[in-house]
Amino acid sequence: MDIPVDSSSLVVERLGEWPSFHDNYVVDPIHHRGETVEFQIHTWLVDRQGWKVNASHHLVGFRCDGVTAVSLNGLTETRELYRADFLRTASGGVRVEFEPVYGPEMATIKCRKVSVVSMRRCSEHGEPAGDD
Repeated sequence: MDIPVDSSSLVVERLGEWPSFHDNYVVDPIHHRGETVEFQIHTWLVDRQGWKVNASHHLVGFRCDGVTAVSLNGLTETRELYRADFLRTASGGVRVEFEPVYGPEMATIKCRKVSVVSMRRCSEHGEPAGDD
């Protein structure tokens, strides 16, 4: 699977796979400054029965550089995701798509590149559990 995210190996090494981000949360705030957008997703693994694996909760920090378009209207107050996709565009950039659990509108970010900038353990409620 081609993951067009720089340093995606940090996530795969820690969690054992690239997550779908299903039922995960985009954490407030989302920072949008000029051509840069930064956001975090509270993610975790799910076992074969569909239960959360509590020891796997992490906050994954992402940075989008060279942003050309942002539409975050689709993220409702809860910011709960059905999924998040990171897709390579025909021009070699990246399109981040957040499909919310609630609401019909997809939130998107189009940019030159996306990087994982942090990977921190957290509680099941998304509270940081320390730097690692």
